[in-house]
Amino acid sequence: MLGNLSDFNYTYGFYSALNPFRTKFRLIHAGIEPPNFSNACELGFGFGLNVALNSAGSSIRWYGTDFNANQAAFAQELTNVAGVDAKLFNEAFKDFMYRPDLPDFDFIGMHGLWSWVSDESRALVVDFLQRKLKAGGVAYISYNTSPRCGPMIPVRDLWIEHVRLLEAKTEAPTEKIINALNFFEKLLATNPAYVKACPDIVQRLAFIKSQNVNYVAHEYFAEAWHITYFSKIVADLEPAQLTYAYHENVVLTLDTLNLQQAQIDLLAQITDPVFRENVRDFMIDRQYRQDFWVKGVRRLTSHDRLARLRAQRVILVRDPARLSLYVNSTLGEVTLFEEVYRPILNMLSDYSVKTIGELEEKLCGEDLSFEALMLSLLVLMFKLAVFPAQDQQAIVNAKPCTDRLNKHLIQKALDDGKVEYLASPVTGSGIAVERYQQIFLLARLNGIHAPEQWARYATDELLARCQTIKTDDATLTDPQAMYTELLRQANEFANSRLRILQALQIA
Repeated sequence: MLGNLSDFNYTYGFYSALNPFRTKFRLIHAGIEPPNFSNACELGFGFGLNVALNSAGSSIRWYGTDFNANQAAFAQELTNVAGVDAKLFNEAFKDFMYRPDLPDFDFIGMHGLWSWVSDESRALVVDFLQRKLKAGGVAYISYNTSPRCGPMIPVRDLWIEHVRLLEAKTEAPTEKIINALNFFEKLLATNPAYVKACPDIVQRLAFIKSQNVNYVAHEYFAEAWHITYFSKIVADLEPAQLTYAYHENVVLTLDTLNLQQAQIDLLAQITDPVFRENVRDFMIDRQYRQDFWVKGVRRLTSHDRLARLRAQRVILVRDPARLSLYVNSTLGEVTLFEEVYRPILNMLSDYSVKTIGELEEKLCGEDLSFEALMLSLLVLMFKLAVFPAQDQQAIVNAKPCTDRLNKHLIQKALDDGKVEYLASPVTGSGIAVERYQQIFLLARLNGIHAPEQWARYATDELLARCQTIKTDDATLTDPQAMYTELLRQANEFANSRLRILQALQIA
């Protein structure tokens, strides 16, 4: 076998679903009273980007644990640099979850964990939620679901058996994974009958082979791979007194974008909400769920819900001229209504924080209802174009921590560029910033202000480290070619992205 997956570092990902400010907004929209987020916990935090960026950007105190010592050390380094009081550990669940110094939590999140740990570990998680999640608190759990993942179970088992029975013990773990995938590709070339039962398996294998091998290791070669149904997780979480609140992917929740009329009619006949969700997962062939649960749901009055939504502050974080107005649904690519979305984007295009009430006052009328405005904002949030914004005092309080963390991260960008996110005190969370853009920010921090100089600075720094530049078409090694490409990116950055990062108080 592969041995301990702690040998495989996870990817340097940041997941907006783990931002409590986003959660608060979604709960209010769903008519649910959100908790006052003060203590939060992430189980299996990987390299800790969620914890570090979210804690630097807000007053929320984060806790967590991860089984990989290298990842835990990296996360601890980030929070120490930021100067936040996060408590991150490299402990097994059974040790961390019973620490006497843990507070009760308003938020407990686990991304990419539930389906990839043992039955014993899931039982520990449920017990932890029951004991340590406050009444009114929120849990976020992502997991693989049976409709789409079911056909992959025998494929995954075959890969595991290939590693166990055919691979030499001296083979490097990554080579074992690659060899197992290559063997399966040879098997598919013989046109086995299994392809008839799972006709898209060839495309799925090609996609898996294109992914980072460490991600593939965690996704398909872990000791446990628990594929479940929505109804099963509802039953699993019942001892923790959790009630389903909403799904992170708002686009997939819209029946008109994902279901045929006959399917909508059938769902309307199902009275049990849990069974209806199971059936709907089959209809859309769902592979992966990102669900939010509340411990003791308290419903907002209609008046209170509307008042809180109108008071919510939001900010645009993408250039509207470069933002594609389409989303992918089960039925295919869906074009968003230009006449609805373009006025919203135009009003936010000065990149200043605005309340939803201000948007309503200017935009709503006979052609656009308040609820349609809300749905449009939720879609834009799903596309990571619009973020909830903190109040001004919270922004001021967070700025020193985000400045320290961002300076540390952009200095690291010179060496590897693995972390392509920075912290914003405005959103209280992470914002995607590509590696070369981070190097341009570092140049500005060093008193260099012209795009031509940013490009020269970046070129010289990369050459000093014997690094090249990869584009979609080629790998650039010639210094002049590298400078030309970086100059193109620097000018583009100066004309678009820099203004946004300044509004987010990152630049």
